[in-house]
Amino acid sequence: MTNNNKNITCKGFWKGIIGTAAIFILLLNACKNQDPNAFKLTIKGGEHFPEDAKVIISQHTFDEQGDPQTKDLINSHFQEGGSFEYKGIVKDPFGVAINITKGKYEYPYGQLNLILESGNTEIVFKSQNEYDLKGGHLNDLLVNSWLKDPKYQKTYLALKQAEKEFSKTKDSLASESLFYHIRNNTEARQACLAKSFEKATDFEQLFFLHLRYTPVKGTKAIYDFWSKKALAFPHSKEAKNVLARVKYMKSSYEARQKFTVGKKVKSFKAKDIKGKEFKLQDLLDKNKYVLLEFWASWCGPCRVEIPHMKKAYSKYHKKGFEILSFSLDDSKERWDKASKEEKLPWIDLSDLKADSSPIVKIYGVTGIPKNFLIESSTGTVLEVDLRGKRLDEKLAELLD
Repeated sequence: MTNNNKNITCKGFWKGIIGTAAIFILLLNACKNQDPNAFKLTIKGGEHFPEDAKVIISQHTFDEQGDPQTKDLINSHFQEGGSFEYKGIVKDPFGVAINITKGKYEYPYGQLNLILESGNTEIVFKSQNEYDLKGGHLNDLLVNSWLKDPKYQKTYLALKQAEKEFSKTKDSLASESLFYHIRNNTEARQACLAKSFEKATDFEQLFFLHLRYTPVKGTKAIYDFWSKKALAFPHSKEAKNVLARVKYMKSSYEARQKFTVGKKVKSFKAKDIKGKEFKLQDLLDKNKYVLLEFWASWCGPCRVEIPHMKKAYSKYHKKGFEILSFSLDDSKERWDKASKEEKLPWIDLSDLKADSSPIVKIYGVTGIPKNFLIESSTGTVLEVDLRGKRLDEKLAELLD
């Protein structure tokens, strides 16, 4: 080999070394510059939803008065190709709700709760209600623990079949079957969360309340458990949220105790869709029994029960049975649309304040559907949460 060739070879060797070193330094700087708290949430499968579908990511919090609040973090359409991407910084993980819907006030096509945490998280929808979730230790604990469980999947398939049957007939038997499968589906998920809870650290366990899971029973025990758990992490955003949620749960429970079976109800007044005002006491004066029903346009189980309630209303209304429903909607348009779709034959009221409604607070309503059967002559609660056959049997006992 000539000297010239040797020089060329040496120059090429050192150029290669220098080039590799430069790339390494660039990568090292990129890693240094990348915030360890950065997150990227990717959603795929937008082709399963209508073209105008929006992705709304919300955080549920509580204001200074202890009222629940919903803060929209992002509200955007799917990108071209049916994907969606949300990036940012999250120093302290917190729970979010993801709804895919036509608009803020439309019932979601697909919805799920998860934890917004650092790193990459990917959700791939296989249909409007089925999805796979990848990435995120907390999300593995809280979501994949039940989402990928064989028993849960079996109950989920049964629930989907029950929903199909209900959509065909919407009769009382289909309604009862659907409620049965909803309960089984919930119980299967709770069983999976119980196992996952045992594996979680004390801090990770905080996030399970976001999915409405609690490992203890008994009202006081639940409050004490979560308060103690949250106070151990005073600087955590989720811990503060847990404390606020416990305070709200406690005040709602104390309110509900005033309207248990045998207790006298408190009258209120509110307006219907057209703006006409009604009083609960006026309806009690005109009827033998009044069912006070709390519902909302976005509440699937509420709307599942409506066809059955309509049959009971048709059968017993002339015998002295009345229904007064109160909507927890915060949009008149959404409330009006749902009322027309369901063709409600009874009086339907709302103040459009949702969970912050004074009426909702008075009755301690934290979950819907919720109802109270009231005896008009005494103004006392006869039964609470009458559904399906239980409503039929009670009305038959009272009015047949």
